[in-house]
Amino acid sequence: MAHRLPVELWTQIALYLEDEVSFLPIYARVCRQWQPVFERLIYRKLKVESEEGAQREKGAVSLSQFEYLMPGSTQCRRSFLRQLDYTITTPYEIVDCRAMKLEDQRYSEKNPVRDANNQAFSKAMRALFEILETWDAELKVTLAITVTKGRDLMQEPEAKEVEDLYRWQTVLDGEQWVIPPYHARFPDEGLPLSNICCIDELLFEENDSYQGVWSGAALKVAEHCVALRRLYLDLEEMVRPDHLAYIRDRRQAALACAFPKLPTLRSFELDGKPFEDFSLNLRNLSLNLRELKLTMVAVELDFLFPLDQAGDPTPESLSLYWPHLETLTLNALSMCLPSGEWLFDREDPEDLPDPATASSFAIFSTQLMVDETEYFRGIMRIGHFHRLYTSVGYAAQRMPRLKTIDTSMVQTPSTQLRFECGRGAVDGLVRRSRRPILSFNSQSGYIPDERVAAARGFGLGDLEIEDLGADDVFHHVYVNVVLDQFPVNQ
Repeated sequence: MAHRLPVELWTQIALYLEDEVSFLPIYARVCRQWQPVFERLIYRKLKVESEEGAQREKGAVSLSQFEYLMPGSTQCRRSFLRQLDYTITTPYEIVDCRAMKLEDQRYSEKNPVRDANNQAFSKAMRALFEILETWDAELKVTLAITVTKGRDLMQEPEAKEVEDLYRWQTVLDGEQWVIPPYHARFPDEGLPLSNICCIDELLFEENDSYQGVWSGAALKVAEHCVALRRLYLDLEEMVRPDHLAYIRDRRQAALACAFPKLPTLRSFELDGKPFEDFSLNLRNLSLNLRELKLTMVAVELDFLFPLDQAGDPTPESLSLYWPHLETLTLNALSMCLPSGEWLFDREDPEDLPDPATASSFAIFSTQLMVDETEYFRGIMRIGHFHRLYTSVGYAAQRMPRLKTIDTSMVQTPSTQLRFECGRGAVDGLVRRSRRPILSFNSQSGYIPDERVAAARGFGLGDLEIEDLGADDVFHHVYVNVVLDQFPVNQ
């Protein structure tokens, strides 16, 4: 009687065996009724490696095996696939911030070691896209791309290994010849890729096990995923302060210039630290999004809705409109602006370089500066935050589908603004309401001013303020208000 069970029941039974990965292929070969049930679990998420025989991860298959398992004659298998984790192996491992140029004029980033890695990356990406080019547009697959650190540790030509080059202090000692980090890129920017329609989400993640992908190469890949709806870029990396030109090239030239070429996205997530000239491109990109999430990104405080010097809307900003945006998250905002100006001051600023100068900006604009020092900045520059929340408030009025806004400074001192429709925290309790709730939680004693209130549609007299006062370090203030005049999303 078992063979007469409907497919839905077999599927529920199979889910109990989902973790028995090694036995799933055996179950799939029991009979024709079982095959599609268990293959749905086998092929739901695949780990594919570009190099034959590498198998760095358990259960991974090579690209040629992947093509064999997913031929055009078995469309049902392709429909099972939900996520493809693609790992690209390069010939050489180039360790970041480990080597220094022997002579500044003789070293070149266009050398045989980097070229070999770039060729391997390019070949692997073209091979995958040639396979996926034949897949139907109805399929919705998440593609996660990582680049390994390479088979062999190799020093680049005209370079020598030096310990502790990652430390920012070496710049102050006059050392300027540290080699910029390596990230995989296409050796020829004009190299064509096939257009593919089956990729719905594209993820580029970095950690200690991978070399990462150059942002320009990542966005070139995204450009050819013509049905792409969600893009996630992790650009956080260990970059020395004297690599300012490298940072600007990566985030300005690569990111800003490539944004207009991207498909119409619904969700964009970025972890990193873009620099000036990025805000305008990001605003233009956001106009068609449903979700925008930025983490550790330095942007202009009014990047969404431009304000003039007095904090009032500019004429061009009044034409901005976000018809689809539902979620806006500015998580762990950078402690400084793209210009290098700090959002917080120190109580004892002596012996610190001036961040307004280019050389100091190169130091202050990297996470290493935060990690390598114990400089504590606890005095909020209130005017900056008024400008940020005023701009976000005016922008929110032009987001008819908006559900949540969350902005935060997770570095000490913590400062957070949260807007939520239908639910929010009032007096420390989570309450439901048909009207949206706006809350501020600050360890710097922040309270909105008249401009923020006007942009948000409430009066200063409507605020519920809980001031816990100052302890040895922080001044805790909680501010809540129920918005009567703000459009409510059902």
